[in-house]
Amino acid sequence: MLVDVRSAVNILSGEVIEHIEIYPSRLTPMKNPIIRIESLGIPAKGALEIPITIATPSKCVSLQQTFMVMDMNLAYNTILGRPIMDQINAVINTRNLVLRFPTQKRVATI
Repeated sequence: MLVDVRSAVNILSGEVIEHIEIYPSRLTPMKNPIIRIESLGIPAKGALEIPITIATPSKCVSLQQTFMVMDMNLAYNTILGRPIMDQINAVINTRNLVLRFPTQKRVATI
């Protein structure tokens, strides 16, 4: 998993979808490609809304989030972008290389 605050979308690799056995029919078709910094368009297989839980059970946040499914080689299985970071009110601490966000019980640190 990579946290990328520059990314306007959350991304899952196509391999993850196959591994967790999600059928392609669950993907919402996308008309527009995802544009990278080099202005190259990369077609997505589709969008998928799934429930996710971040952190440990005692300090966690569970939510529904939309991911763009990319059928390409990625260095990470998942890229968490600004949509998730905004929704969970996350703060990245670069000095300690941690992600912090509030939960119902306390502040979680990953």
